[in-house]
Amino acid sequence: ENYVDIETEADSLFWFRQRFLKYGSNAQVLDPPWLVEYFRKEAEQSYQRYQKLLETLCREPNLF
Repeated sequence: ENYVDIETEADSLFWFRQRFLKYGSNAQVLDPPWLVEYFRKEAEQSYQRYQKLLETLCREPNLF
């Protein structure tokens, strides 16, 4: 695999989060552990919400 380490500083967690989300699946937080866990939980919650939306759309195809 090819990868590039990018080290960055952000003024706040909000702006770091925005930058992380900009890169999507191409980004990975390695350290510190609390931040790794923060993004893991956020990705899991997003996936669960997306799954519920898909289930709703499949049950009610004429929703939109």
